[in-house]
Amino acid sequence: MSKPTVAAERNLLGAAIHDPYIIDEHGASLADADWYRPQHGALWRRLVALRADPQHARAEHGQWAATVLHEAYTWGQEVDGAAYVVQITSAAPDPASAAYFLRVIQSSSLGRLVRDVASTAIDQIDAGQAAAEVLAGFESALSALAARASVQASPWVPIGEVAAEVYDETQEAARNPESRIKRVVPTPWPTLNQLTRGGLRRGEMAILAGRPGTGKTAAAMQMSEHAALYGGVGVFSMEMTRHALTTRELAREGRVDLTSLTTGRLSKEQWAGLVSGVEVLQTRPIWIDDTPAMHITQMRARAKRLADRAKREGTELRTLVVDYVQLATATVSKGETGQEVLSRISQGLVAIAKELDVAVLALAQMNRSVEGRTGERPKNSDLRGSGQLEQDAAVIVFTFRDPDSEVDEARELVLTKARHGETGDVAMRWDGSVQTLYEVDPHREEPPRVREVRDDWYGGE
Repeated sequence: MSKPTVAAERNLLGAAIHDPYIIDEHGASLADADWYRPQHGALWRRLVALRADPQHARAEHGQWAATVLHEAYTWGQEVDGAAYVVQITSAAPDPASAAYFLRVIQSSSLGRLVRDVASTAIDQIDAGQAAAEVLAGFESALSALAARASVQASPWVPIGEVAAEVYDETQEAARNPESRIKRVVPTPWPTLNQLTRGGLRRGEMAILAGRPGTGKTAAAMQMSEHAALYGGVGVFSMEMTRHALTTRELAREGRVDLTSLTTGRLSKEQWAGLVSGVEVLQTRPIWIDDTPAMHITQMRARAKRLADRAKREGTELRTLVVDYVQLATATVSKGETGQEVLSRISQGLVAIAKELDVAVLALAQMNRSVEGRTGERPKNSDLRGSGQLEQDAAVIVFTFRDPDSEVDEARELVLTKARHGETGDVAMRWDGSVQTLYEVDPHREEPPRVREVRDDWYGGE
């Protein structure tokens, strides 16, 4: 692999000395570690720095080449000497082939990194490190490399092609109104769907936030169950265990009081409801991963595997839920703040949404200062680490309980950002016994009541 790589490196450098626009376009695409020969990496770094100098930023082809060859005498053995620079310049190919040589270098670099990651994992296993720990690190490292490869391969797409795709989708929607579900993930609440123009959109991130006790997680799981009617749903539950989360879902689906469910004191009617809830959830394409403090690259790798699994099982992954975003982790550079790490996680979730074409619903904490504030409705700046989250999210919804309300069950969904729709409020009613939020609509029937809790509980013998 070294000979073709070295030849590609020489050709790219020679072309860049002839044509300064290669440096303008691709200067940031290669780091020192991407070069097989360190001297080639040093020469590329020198070319980038020289081009960044305002004195040479506008130099044209002939003037640029003369400047590089003149400066090469001062760079010395760092770049294998001025004679070597003259040699690769004289043997340079057509600058139009620079993109090809760039891809060869990037592919070679990626191959070396993959080998290094695999070698490190083997060394760790041989040293006696736990296999689960090695696998987690290996998975995270490969995910980061895959993300890098996908960025390198990102193509330009003519807007005319995209316009044709939009036209086809619109034409299909005109023939079949249900086809719009392909691009949006509806929520259980009609008014919220109306405000957001259909629900959550695939390829985008939505934020769901709220104070403790306002039904935030329950609302997210309601949205997950509803989304599962249209496609697969993956839930990264970093706060609650999968058992605790599923217990709440059984209470909702079976209309069984949560307290009775957790204590096991159920009447015959409640046992029947529990069985019904189990049967319903067994048909839902919902998968739960309750690994705590998951790294964003690990999350991406697992989401990709889940998408493949969903396809094998006859459905399409359309929604990812992250509960909650502040519990995720990311690689921290020295001196970085928690807010900068959160920004990287937020950007990573948007990248996952785009790459896998899924709607990402990320639950988020609110700032502690909100706890001491009364009488004010939630706003985007209340999000903890709000800057990047607010910028990246296409939709921001808060679950809200007005402390001045005389009705304990009264709740609201406060939509503060809707990139494709309009903001607004949705009146809701909270039923904690079955962990459910109902939209308040005087024209709709009352929601089904919880199954009766009686003293003659049935032990199930």
